[in-house]
Amino acid sequence: MVDVRVTRFEEFKDFRSEISQAKLKLDEVAAVERAKGLLMSQRGMDEETAYEMLREMAAKKNMKLVDLSNQFVEVAKLLII
Repeated sequence: MVDVRVTRFEEFKDFRSEISQAKLKLDEVAAVERAKGLLMSQRGMDEETAYEMLREMAAKKNMKLVDLSNQFVEVAKLLII
């Protein structure tokens, strides 16, 4: 009986970890999409060009794409206000 409970608890813990990872990934995708949207609207770029520009900027700065995207959005917010 105890073994079953321990097993169920471990499965539940693993499931919660998977959910957390999925939420994190969705947040990362959303950040990149926001940055792409800003580039597309402000510079008249298509989606592919905006994505490539973000990738190149991230590579030049040796940053993760999501981190650069978050910074890009934050700077854009400051400039819009």
